[in-house]
Amino acid sequence: MKTTHFLMLFGLILLIGCGGAKTATTGSPEGAYLVFIGEPQNYTTGITVKIDEEATFSAEVGADLSNSSTAKVYPVPSGKHFVTVSHNGSIIFKKQVVVKVQETKKIVLP
Repeated sequence: MKTTHFLMLFGLILLIGCGGAKTATTGSPEGAYLVFIGEPQNYTTGITVKIDEEATFSAEVGADLSNSSTAKVYPVPSGKHFVTVSHNGSIIFKKQVVVKVQETKKIVLP
């Protein structure tokens, strides 16, 4: 009888332990990223980014610190995109870029 209770308790512990660890991934395995690099003091009001004449969002400009930038990255689908960057109503960058899966493409601003 004690052996049966012990085995039931052991089985219950195993079942509880199996459901405890869960992992989550962020981002899409097919996604890519853009990062905007320049002199942050020149863009204190931020920039406006338009992707493929469809999606528009506000972004921050980070400083390029010897290729180890701490700038914020922005997710985009991988592939070809027409990127337009504006600051205070003026277009400062307009170009087609290609970003590969899991690539972070630097957009260097004047």
